Amino acid sequence: MSNGIKTLFLNCILLLSIIGIIGVSAFGTIVSVNDKKNDSKNTIITGFDDDEVYHVDKKTTIDFYEPIMEQFNKESQLVVSSAQALIELEIKQTGIIDIAALNKTQKIKYRGIGRFYIDMSELTKENINVDEETKVITITVPHSKLLPVEIDPNQFESEDARKGFLAFGDLKFTPKEYNDLQVEVKTKLEKGINIKENRIKADENAIEEITKIYEPIVKSLDEEYEVCVQFDDTLGGKE
Repeated sequence: MSNGIKTLFLNCILLLSIIGIIGVSAFGTIVSVNDKKNDSKNTIITGFDDDEVYHVDKKTTIDFYEPIMEQFNKESQLVVSSAQALIELEIKQTGIIDIAALNKTQKIKYRGIGRFYIDMSELTKENINVDEETKVITITVPHSKLLPVEIDPNQFESEDARKGFLAFGDLKFTPKEYNDLQVEVKTKLEKGINIKENRIKADENAIEEITKIYEPIVKSLDEEYEVCVQFDDTLGGKE
C-alpha cells in the first residue's frame, strides 16, 4: 500500500472518531437538560430531619381567627336595634293628713328608648368555627341584651295637677322622692321595651349586622368563604 493511501485511510479513521465523540457529548447534554427540566417541576425542600419533606407548591392554611378576634375587641358592644315605650304614671302627694281636701295628684307620661346590643366581649376563639370543606365560617354569639333605658326629655308630658280645695301649689319632690320616681319610671319603661317581639327583632338584626361586618373581613382573605351567624343560649341574653 502506497504512502498516499495509508495517509488517506488514517485521516478517515480520525475524522470518524471525532464525529463519534461530538455525538456522544451532544446526546449527554440533551439528556442532562431534560432531567433538569423534570426536576424543576417536582422540587422539594428537605429539613434537617430526613422524614420532613415539604413541597414548594403546598397551600398555606389561612388564619381567619386573628382578624375576626381583633374585630371582636374593636366593637365589644354591637348595637343592633332600638325600641321605644310610653308609660303613664299618676303621682299622688298627700298633705299633713291623707284626706282628699289636702291631696294633689298629677298624671305624667314618660317616653323612653332602649337599645339592644350583642356583647362581643364574651367571645373567644371557641366561638369561631372554620369548615374548610364547606368553606363556611360560623360565628356563635349570645342573644341580644338591653342597654339601660334612657328617658326622652323631649317626650315628657304632664297634665295639670288636681288639687283638693285645701291643697295649694304644685307637686314638689324631695331628692329621694325624685330618685325613687326615676327608678320606677325606668323599670316600667324597660318592661315595656324588653318584650319578646323586640328581642326577636334584635336577634334578626344582629345576624344581618354581624354578617355585614365580618363577611368582608373573611372574603378579603379568601373570597370563596362565607359567614354564618348562630346564637348560643348558654351565653345569656335570652329570656
